[in-house]
Amino acid sequence: MAEPFLEAIREIQEGKELDEKVVIDAFKDALTKAYRREQNIPKDFDVEINIDLSKNKLEILVEKEIVRKPFNDACQVDIDTAEEHTVNPRFGERVKIPIKIDKLSRSGLRLAKDIFSDNISRGEQRQQYEKYREKELTLVNGVVQRFREKTVYVRLDDKVEAILPYREQLDADDYRVGNRVKFLIVKVSINSKGLLIVLSRTHPVLIEKLFELHIPEIHDELVKVVDVAREPGRRSKVAVKSEDPTIDPIGTCVGPQGSRIQSIVRETSGEKIDIIPYDRDIRQFISNSLSPAKVTRVSLQEDDGVAQVVVPEDQLSLAIGKGGQNARLTAKLSGWSIDIYGEQEFASLQSDEALEVAASIFKNTVTEEEKPDDFLQNIKGVGDSLAARIVDAGLDSPTKIVEAGIEGLQQVDGVGKQKAENIYQQITEYVQEVAVQSRPREKSVEETAEQIKASIFGDSSGSKTDSDESAEPELKPFKDS
Repeated sequence: MAEPFLEAIREIQEGKELDEKVVIDAFKDALTKAYRREQNIPKDFDVEINIDLSKNKLEILVEKEIVRKPFNDACQVDIDTAEEHTVNPRFGERVKIPIKIDKLSRSGLRLAKDIFSDNISRGEQRQQYEKYREKELTLVNGVVQRFREKTVYVRLDDKVEAILPYREQLDADDYRVGNRVKFLIVKVSINSKGLLIVLSRTHPVLIEKLFELHIPEIHDELVKVVDVAREPGRRSKVAVKSEDPTIDPIGTCVGPQGSRIQSIVRETSGEKIDIIPYDRDIRQFISNSLSPAKVTRVSLQEDDGVAQVVVPEDQLSLAIGKGGQNARLTAKLSGWSIDIYGEQEFASLQSDEALEVAASIFKNTVTEEEKPDDFLQNIKGVGDSLAARIVDAGLDSPTKIVEAGIEGLQQVDGVGKQKAENIYQQITEYVQEVAVQSRPREKSVEETAEQIKASIFGDSSGSKTDSDESAEPELKPFKDS
């Protein structure tokens, strides 16, 4: 009677490719529950099932109490029967008595079969869970099977079903039934409904894994993907490097006539991919990341985590990108906030900041004991009448004129744009001269004045001061993954 059960165990194990222990444990649990229910075996009496497939052996043992006259065969046995299975039995002791499997009725066998099937399903799910849990963030092939609302159901190569939620789908993908696509496994879990495998087509790691698949040097770790910044379906930036100076990481990834990168682009349904050379110098790396735009200068503001990027005027829109995309991806890739300026805008910004410093020094170092309009006497093109109107407009000191700027001067009656620019230029030169000459010649003041002069008028010597060197910001640490 035991042989059919043992043969069934072997067939299920081989057919479902399950571990032998999983199948045997499922069978033991099913028989135990079926015997307990049909024979009304109390919970505190043990039912032991031993299976040895190699010896074709199936043994069922039920724990029973030794009594003088049994009235419940399910858990009691007389002393004569107990003597057949143990030495020196005593009343009140418990002994394990073997029973035949044919003790189960048809309904009992049907119950055991149902429990066994459920156990096998759970065991299969658990084995698949353990298998796919190790495959998280790896690529898998799948065939589109069906749709439910906006969710795509995918059959993986070993016939396991997975889901592709709407948020993980690429707009450009073709999810017609029967289409074969590469996916990234992003989550594996077991819930009340069974095994759940969640796939993605939008995760940045998908790009990294496609590079590894299509570029042998990356698979062999001769070239490494440092990081990926991605706006799914639109554009990605991939930073790569090689420790071997004889290997060009960019050329390696592009491939002969662009064949390798084009294969990856096809896998992502036409997503544009920029390959960026990684550089430990964060300034150079940011400059590289803004490709295809040409960068003039990168300045780092360490405290704010901001990189100020200066580009030629004709490169400004290219550096920012459509809708700011190029700048956003560069920020994701580098870990720095990116502020992009044209050369003219940046020069104007720097001049304005320098003049504010100069005006502050002027205010703190000069005692203005003259009449309010005395400082205007040496300004070419400004007579007594115009000087009076400037003062009446509230611009009664060089500092206030610097703060008001050219637009503020144009508010004065009789002052047009050209005259305002002329007055403003002369006043700023006056402020600069007084700020530098009138304050005591302490080292810190001289250094500050030299920095201001260089910012406004340029450094004619072409050399850096000590303060310039000390002002050079440290590089923000960049994770070299």
